[in-house]
Amino acid sequence: MEYGLIGERISHSYSKDIHETLGGYTYDICDLSQDIFDAFMKEKSFKAINVTIPYKEKVIPYLDHISSDAKAMHSVNIVINKDNKLYGYNSDITGIIETFSHYNVDVKGKTVLVLGSGGASKTIVYTLNKLEAKKVLVVSREKGKADITYDQISNYYSDIDMVINATPNGMYHRDYKRLIELDKFTKLIVVFDLIYNPLKTPLLIEAESLGIKAIGGIYMLIAQAVDAMRYFKEIELKKEEVDKYLSKLVKEKLNIVLIGMPTCGKSTIAKKISKVLNRPYIDIDSYVEEKNNINIPEYIKEFGEDKFRDLETLAVKDLKDLRSYIISTGGGVITRDINMRYLKENSIIFFIDRPLKLLYPSSDRPLSSDTEALKKKYTERIDLYKKYSDYIIKNDRDINDVVNDTLRIFINESISY
Repeated sequence: MEYGLIGERISHSYSKDIHETLGGYTYDICDLSQDIFDAFMKEKSFKAINVTIPYKEKVIPYLDHISSDAKAMHSVNIVINKDNKLYGYNSDITGIIETFSHYNVDVKGKTVLVLGSGGASKTIVYTLNKLEAKKVLVVSREKGKADITYDQISNYYSDIDMVINATPNGMYHRDYKRLIELDKFTKLIVVFDLIYNPLKTPLLIEAESLGIKAIGGIYMLIAQAVDAMRYFKEIELKKEEVDKYLSKLVKEKLNIVLIGMPTCGKSTIAKKISKVLNRPYIDIDSYVEEKNNINIPEYIKEFGEDKFRDLETLAVKDLKDLRSYIISTGGGVITRDINMRYLKENSIIFFIDRPLKLLYPSSDRPLSSDTEALKKKYTERIDLYKKYSDYIIKNDRDINDVVNDTLRIFINESISY
């Protein structure tokens, strides 16, 4: 390996794509177990590497030189091999500063609550102090390990301007536990989550629902990688190139999710989009039926709508970690907030808005089997469709025009996280 990333359980990392696309060199992902870490570092069979959890501190004893910033934080995420001597640096600082700049966040004079007291937290605190934050409060589960515990946060509800998550809570393939209640903070203007996979963590989705600026970790990931390229190969990139790549990467990872009433055309439109973009298609109702070996209309008639909704929620949870899919949902998926929170983690959501007069009842749909039932459901759901969608697409015209409009928005709109 000449260039690459070392860490544990990092197969989900986007770093390979970033370095190879923007840097133009081969970049390997090395999922390195701790029992071979020592031999790897002593062998020095690389030109330059990035370092992530759990080795940002453990790598330090192997270094011949370490930058002042990395030494102050006791955290290294870049190691350069020059003439068989190892030099350690930290580009996370640049990543954080560039992220604040990109999203027009001014830290100076702000009071910041940092969740977590590990290595990522130390980097955040060091950077916040460099940027002249007024006060930084670090939170830990363990008393005495940080400034305050989670039980003490309520004492600061009226003081906090910004919350930063530096824990793995909400990360890909990890269960999420709600650590804080954002709606209790009276001055909160920004929530920044270092996690980049999923693109939107549950914490960020909650922030958005409250009208608070929500920033994910994907820009920081790219910005620190760009900084690493300067050390690796003296590559300099313009901000315009980085921003363009960010939008491209996000769109490549995002699912396109269609919501709307039964018979609004979701499935037909989704299948057509799937063919144009050459992406896999999945229908959540079909997934529920196949997984549970049921027929949905019969199941609802026998067990009721709530029991079906339970199965639907389990299905949405199963599918929330998909990437680059086209997903058609059942008409009532929006009736449970948790469903939409799951879907929003990695998706852009389009509401296929077909006028009531163009919808039609169907005997094989027990919840909209006649005109009155259909009208009732439409009235109950229309505001929810609008609430949860990122874009609304009118479907009162040729289906191909609807598909083209959806694609135009997805392809041409600037989408970043």
